[in-house]
Amino acid sequence: MYLNILGWLLCCLSSIAIAGTTSNTYADNTSHSTLSQHNNGKSLSQSTKVVASPNSGQMVSSLSSARLHADANLDNTIKQYILKHPEVLLESLHVYQQQQMQSMAKMFKESQDKAGQYSRELFYQATDPILGNAQGDISLVEFSDYQCGHCAETTPIIAALLQANSKLRVIVKELPIRGGVSDEAALAALAANKQNKYPEFRDILFQNSSTLTSDKIYSLAATVGINVTKLKQDMKDPIITAVISANKALAVNLKIIGTPAFFLAKTSVGNLASIVQYMPGLIPQQKLQLLIDNLSSNMPVDSDKKDK
Repeated sequence: MYLNILGWLLCCLSSIAIAGTTSNTYADNTSHSTLSQHNNGKSLSQSTKVVASPNSGQMVSSLSSARLHADANLDNTIKQYILKHPEVLLESLHVYQQQQMQSMAKMFKESQDKAGQYSRELFYQATDPILGNAQGDISLVEFSDYQCGHCAETTPIIAALLQANSKLRVIVKELPIRGGVSDEAALAALAANKQNKYPEFRDILFQNSSTLTSDKIYSLAATVGINVTKLKQDMKDPIITAVISANKALAVNLKIIGTPAFFLAKTSVGNLASIVQYMPGLIPQQKLQLLIDNLSSNMPVDSDKKDK
């Protein structure tokens, strides 16, 4: 991290120096443009003949050498300054961390604020795979990618929550943000849902997350009893590809920047928008269970709950 901060600091200091040099050049260029504008409205090409000097090539070469020499001196000056004032690195690190925390807090708030607006897209899409109790009183949405390490770590947590909460409904949003194999695995998983093999296929894909390849996707599918020929045909279904596209668009609208990402709410159409809770990243099982308990303690929910 310190190397990153040092690089950041060098870039900032270098940019300041370059900006100073550039501003002088810009001032020169601006003065020439101004002259052309006052030449009776004629353009520069109409009013001025540009004649190349025989020594212009040598002048450019000399200027380039001077610039390189100046850059080398600047780099050395910055290095010597940091060696004499190493506390600058710590100060820069502190500023950098604050900026990152502020940025993350802002993105979190934007996602949380938008969650209620997209409650139907989150919780009530008939094409989304559902784990656990499809009629459950509590709904948990998970955005995941099969090449995501934290998503793989989340899998046993979700399984434990489902076992401990008979009224929990988990909606899976396939979000292959890593492309390539992730895209193929997501399409395969949705296609496996047509053969009622989604839960076991999802589990085995995550068990092999770090070594997943195109060929391995289909060998794993066969391992859990999936008809691979049919699977490949179903992967081309426009409905399945549309699900992936819709999930990606929803992630953009919700300002989701990574996986896993969770949204939790009661399975109630009427009051859902006001109680959706957003949770990015790997969430401990105890925290998820506490949130589920808090929602459950306020039951019963609206009886007009339904999957749409």
